Amino acid sequence: MIENVVSFEGCVLYSNNSDAVKKFYETLGLSFVQEQHGNGPVHYAAQLKHNTVLEIYPSEFGGVVLADSAEYSTKIMLVVTSLDAIVAALKSSGAVVKKSKKYATVYDPDGRAVMLRNKKK
Repeated sequence: MIENVVSFEGCVLYSNNSDAVKKFYETLGLSFVQEQHGNGPVHYAAQLKHNTVLEIYPSEFGGVVLADSAEYSTKIMLVVTSLDAIVAALKSSGAVVKKSKKYATVYDPDGRAVMLRNKKK
């Protein structure tokens, strides 16, 4: 196997409701700044560890889940420092969370599955 990919730089989410999507990910503990590159659209960016970035761009077609179920759409997997605290914050914000012993799954405002698990000790 050729190992050409050496790291994951980031992910761009397109949404027709970018403010709600931003608020959802802020509940997970991400901190966003507003950016604009040249004449491009104004969007949000959150810097994670290891120079990984999560960006939210506006799009009239963004966030549309094309599969019959969100389970077969994009799934974002995040490692968190306190799964129980984040699950409590999500539930208090009205999110429906499916939790097992090792991880929790919640859906962002556009229907994307977000799987959360505790950082390994």
